[in-house]
This record gives sequence, C-alpha cells and structure tokens, in this order.
Amino acid sequence: METIALAVPGRVTNRTRVRRVRTARRRSLEAAGWRTWLTYRENHHRNETGRMVALEERWVAELEHVDGTAFAVEAATPAGAWALAWERAAQR
Repeated sequence: METIALAVPGRVTNRTRVRRVRTARRRSLEAAGWRTWLTYRENHHRNETGRMVALEERWVAELEHVDGTAFAVEAATPAGAWALAWERAAQR
C-alpha cells in the first residue's frame, strides 16, 4: 500500500510514502507474544573531503516479549532483519 499526497498549487505539501512490511515470520512472532518494530537507518560514508561516497541501508528489527525480554537485530533488508529476529527469538 503506497500513498502519495498530491501537490496543490500555492500550498506546501509533504510527500508521504507508507509501505506495509508484514511477513509471516513477523506475524508468528507477534502471535507468540512479541511486540515488534521495524525501523530504517542510513549510514553515510564520506571521504576525507566530506563528499558522500557510499550509502549503507540498515533495517533494525526490535522485539520485546511479554515477559520483559527485549533485543534488536540489524540487516541490509527487511526480510533479513526478520530472519535474524526469528532465529534470535527461537534461541530464547
């Protein structure tokens, strides 16, 4: 699902893109009592002159269980973050 606000002449508008990231693993974790969050982060790599030379995308999946256990994992893709979270929750 993606929503884009339309521009109206004479008004300043913000473009909002809403993307639902729902996977079977995330639904299973939530059914097992985990609260889940997925956030996006960019790491900018710059050279000695300050020019950006690379962009590293990172997805952080945070989990909190009803018993108080909590952890976070990072990956390059949303699916990778959920796979790591799934493995970590299974070890608990």
